[in-house]
Amino acid sequence: GEHLWLAPDEAEAARQQLLPVAEALLEETERAWADAHALGLAVTADGPASPSDEVRLAVIEMLWDDEGGEEVAFTESELSVGMKDAKAKYDLDTFRRWKRARKKLSKT
Repeated sequence: GEHLWLAPDEAEAARQQLLPVAEALLEETERAWADAHALGLAVTADGPASPSDEVRLAVIEMLWDDEGGEEVAFTESELSVGMKDAKAKYDLDTFRRWKRARKKLSKT
């Protein structure tokens, strides 16, 4: 079609450049919607169809871990520190990762 301020070849070049960006953003938006829906189900009020607390926690941890943050490796001595000291030492995100790492270590 005819564009008032773009020549047809300029419009096609813009489409070729912007379409992949729009498709990538659509994928991110769809994933954010699905994550929000899963989180909503995980935190809904108790009812006959509500998930167990273990499932709720697993969903929340999966969504939290899925944020793309780098994996933090803790040494044995760092994992042996008490909860109070670790909370004082680490920022909130690192502290949560420390708690998960410590929990995984205790399960092994």
